[in-house]
Amino acid sequence: MGRELKAVREATIADINTILDIQKGDGYGHAYYLTSKRIGDLFSKGQKFYLAELDTKPVGFACADFDVRTWIHFFSVSKVFQNKGVGSILLEKIINESKARNINLAYFISEKEASTMENFLKKHGFEEAGFHKDRFGPKRDGKVWNFKI
Repeated sequence: MGRELKAVREATIADINTILDIQKGDGYGHAYYLTSKRIGDLFSKGQKFYLAELDTKPVGFACADFDVRTWIHFFSVSKVFQNKGVGSILLEKIINESKARNINLAYFISEKEASTMENFLKKHGFEEAGFHKDRFGPKRDGKVWNFKI
């Protein structure tokens, strides 16, 4: 990469605009985008956001809910930093946090047309486990992916 990818850090409510900017710049046409209000709601429910930084610049984020299972809600890497290990480092952080909480299953729901995300999930050992009807709106089903920790 030429520059140093720092450790992933837990985001705070002060990082909302950074999270929004990363998602807008990831190059994908999402079924829906996060909003400041939605991120605030997720923070207030105790869900965790993580930021990956290159030098001091945030270049990716993920959001996870750690309960009986780990639900990875959102996952996004700035377009110019994709395929450089940023997503893998974010996922590793979430899996390690799951292990620390004695959680043995993680899942993610991908947009049906998200082949890049599907390839990423398969590469990291996720298996397709079903679908979630209308997850992203009418006639916009999602694919459910499981990972045994």
